[in-house]
Amino acid sequence: MKSIGSEGLEIYNTFKFESSESKTNYSEVLQKFEDYSSPRQNVVYKQYKFFSCVQLEGQTIESYIAHLKTLASTCEFAEQENELIRDRIVLGINKDSGLQERLLRENNLSLEKAIEIVKAAEASREQIRNMKYETATINFVKKKENPNQPKKSSQYECKKCGRKQKPRECPAFGKICTKYNKKNHFADKCFQNTKNIHEMNVPENELDVYILIL
Repeated sequence: MKSIGSEGLEIYNTFKFESSESKTNYSEVLQKFEDYSSPRQNVVYKQYKFFSCVQLEGQTIESYIAHLKTLASTCEFAEQENELIRDRIVLGINKDSGLQERLLRENNLSLEKAIEIVKAAEASREQIRNMKYETATINFVKKKENPNQPKKSSQYECKKCGRKQKPRECPAFGKICTKYNKKNHFADKCFQNTKNIHEMNVPENELDVYILIL
């Protein structure tokens, strides 16, 4: 130590070591001097970045907390580091999640407790999202047509001819009823029969008027 001179010794005395053995370990002492000689980071700027850090859209709670801890490690917060990370979690989490109010209601909130609460809440939200997705998927599958179920026919039973066919394919279209000489239907499907019109001595040219009155 005598070789580093009085100025070096003064700097050495500001170093913090994990154990008394580390103080005399050449490699560790050398590393301390190298760290001291390196350009010092702008702590104010680092702290600004920390206190400005908020949870981004789509960012998980776990990712946000890990980022806060990384920023805090460069801010020289010392023994206040955990408390400041806790405060940043409360202030920086997504406001729409409702977690901020939940955390503020907690008495004696520690960093560990805050992390526990926000992680549990995020896990619950993820489970709810999965349940909604699964329900929507099941409903979609149910709505899909069953391949074993016969398809609905596009044909219908025509009242003009009595057959099943597609619209506008009636063979009776344009035909004359042989019973009442009316158009566009066969005799066995004549509307006169369905209305139970009894035979009456009505002139042929007055038949349409009579049917309308009925």
